[in-house]
Amino acid sequence: MAEPVESASAPSTEPSGLSVTSGPNLPSEELIANGDQSEAQLDEQGGLWFFFVDAFEDDRSSPPRVYLFGKVQSVNGRFCSCCLVVEKLERCVHLLLKVDQSDIEQNSEAVKMAAAAADREFDAMCQKQCPNARKLRSKLKWRNYAFEKALPQGLGHLPFLKVVCDASGGLPGILSGENFSHAFGIQTSLLERLVLTKQIMGPGWLRLKPGTFRQESARLSYCAKEFRITPASFHPPKTEEDKKDLAKSMPSISPPLRLMSVSLQTVQQNPQAPHEVLAVACTLHPNVSPDASGASQSGHGKWAAIRRLDSNPLPRDADKVLAHAGIQSCNNELHLLSLFLSKVQEFDPDVVAGHNAYACDLDILAARFHQLKVHQWHKLGRLRRMKDRVPRTEGRQGQGFWVGSNLLAGRLVCDVLLQAKDLLPKMGCYDLPNLVKEQLHLSLDTVEPESVAGLYDSARSLKAFAELKVRSAHCIAQLVDYHTFDISAVRDVKYVGAKGTIRFERGEMFKILEIKLIENESFEATLEFGIRLVMPWNAVLGNYLSVCRVVVADDDTFPTNRNHDLLRRDRAAEIHPMVLWKEYLRMTLKDKNVRKAATYNLLTDQVRNFSYLWQVMLTKYLIDQVLADEIQPFFTDPMMPKGREERVWVTLGLSFVPHAVMLLLNRMKAERRIQGMVVNQLQGNLLRKYLNYNETSREYVSTSDLAMAITRDVPELVEHGFMGIFQLVENLGLVLVLGVLMLAQSTEISALTFILFLLIPIAM
Repeated sequence: MAEPVESASAPSTEPSGLSVTSGPNLPSEELIANGDQSEAQLDEQGGLWFFFVDAFEDDRSSPPRVYLFGKVQSVNGRFCSCCLVVEKLERCVHLLLKVDQSDIEQNSEAVKMAAAAADREFDAMCQKQCPNARKLRSKLKWRNYAFEKALPQGLGHLPFLKVVCDASGGLPGILSGENFSHAFGIQTSLLERLVLTKQIMGPGWLRLKPGTFRQESARLSYCAKEFRITPASFHPPKTEEDKKDLAKSMPSISPPLRLMSVSLQTVQQNPQAPHEVLAVACTLHPNVSPDASGASQSGHGKWAAIRRLDSNPLPRDADKVLAHAGIQSCNNELHLLSLFLSKVQEFDPDVVAGHNAYACDLDILAARFHQLKVHQWHKLGRLRRMKDRVPRTEGRQGQGFWVGSNLLAGRLVCDVLLQAKDLLPKMGCYDLPNLVKEQLHLSLDTVEPESVAGLYDSARSLKAFAELKVRSAHCIAQLVDYHTFDISAVRDVKYVGAKGTIRFERGEMFKILEIKLIENESFEATLEFGIRLVMPWNAVLGNYLSVCRVVVADDDTFPTNRNHDLLRRDRAAEIHPMVLWKEYLRMTLKDKNVRKAATYNLLTDQVRNFSYLWQVMLTKYLIDQVLADEIQPFFTDPMMPKGREERVWVTLGLSFVPHAVMLLLNRMKAERRIQGMVVNQLQGNLLRKYLNYNETSREYVSTSDLAMAITRDVPELVEHGFMGIFQLVENLGLVLVLGVLMLAQSTEISALTFILFLLIPIAM
């Protein structure tokens, strides 16, 4: 597994402008969490404001619990981590009653009788299939059914029997009965029901009602504050007046989050052996504001540790060199993982960032915790689970999310690889060095697994290796709110790409984003780019409302705006053809991909001219030096063999060189597909222009004319107007080559020879 790392001989491991040391305004005590023992700050009514960040459901405990993790403010004004243990949870099932459509429309007494019969049938099923189930209450409810699956009763307002049971008992695995046709909510998790009923819409502020939370001596988490609550502790607002009253006392800003970025280096003893952790590096950011962009990360610390490779000792003076650089050295992997868990527990991050964390890093950590019997593995999260086993996939694929959410319960996991695939869909490679190059404009080298052993040759190379892991961790943190992305318009060509954070103040209902367009004279028809909203805080993004498509209607004429007035007045016949051809070439060559391919093709054509000169010179040499009775002097005489037979073989071999070179160059020329590139460009512009017309404008355009323009006229224009220039330049180059050859071989040039030489291009 290749990891980003710098070469061992590099004298510096940090790019310009990138610091991996604690900021000047960052006290060392900020890197140690859970030191605040003061009481939580309550509001005037005795309620507690809790900033929700993450949640975890423990359905295997007895009774089952839901843990909410976040931040609360202490009386001294500082924010600290907090865990809310939600108890007395309930499960809810909706039974769709079997009643006739006429009874539903009339809301007759038959509906109430069917509800009572379904209630008795449900009790009988619980006693038979799940004796420990305890029903709390039931009631007839009318609900709107609007799912895709058809029901015998149809869609719309239908009667349901709502049954609420205690979560500590189970529920029968029922789907239907004699008095009800469907059972909804059997598989609904406790966390899902809590989030839906209490309207917890992502990270944001929640208020606990006065007197509904308490502290217990038996702690279930490692958070600085822990309270036991019930679902009734939350009272979501139901009316607009309730929302306004709640907003008046709500804190105006979000608390800073603690971010830890992690970079692992692993090694395999052999291809069949599991990955082992060799080095761990972290950067610690205690003041990351969720309301601002990543640039607001003021000050940070770092931590790194590296262990021995196998049982071999570290290089000479390695302990001293590493200690001077602030890097801890370990004797074995168990010691390394123990130090890493201690650092996580000490810093207590709210967010853990990594590259390919779900599919790689967390899976490897879980496997090594299990293999080495690390009993303190649960310190990677925020729950005290001393008796639980390490969550592992047991060799199954696609379980990375489950392992990550269980291993780091209480901490958000930010996988920059998954984030980049979602936000940067056009990137071809999502490895960390490429992300750092494209997004941060920095360089990050890689080290192959087979070269890891060479880094242990000296203390200097080992230090460089460890510091590069710190640099990788810092780059991960930098990669970690609106942002633009390309559709058909290209960033920094048609518009100025932007990203940032939108913050709504109290009472604000909308915001205006300004994206600067770049004015140019290229005919590009109608182009598009998009704006995507990500990482909502105290808000919810709709599935289809978080992305906006922006259409840029190009007002340039074809091919350029040089003859804009005449083209707009439909007087194109007055423009000289050579002027139009010149502007068409300018428009086509403005595309950097076309310009690059055209340059390579022109050079390839000139190589063909030199191959012709090569063949002429070989023919002359063959006649004058090999076949002639009297050998004429030639400039290659000192380099060629003396014998006639040897010269024949050398001449024969050299005659094949230009054929091999031209075969390779022609293959590369065909793979560039410059003609198809230009045709696709014009066809796409015409089609996008037509598709973005309104209905009135489309009435003036004949679809048959559009089809003929795309399928016939565009290929002809490219064939005769653009591709012909390559043949012209090649012929002119050949004329120059022949002219140079003629001047080199002739001492006197007559007027007739000069006239014939000028007529060669016309003959071509």
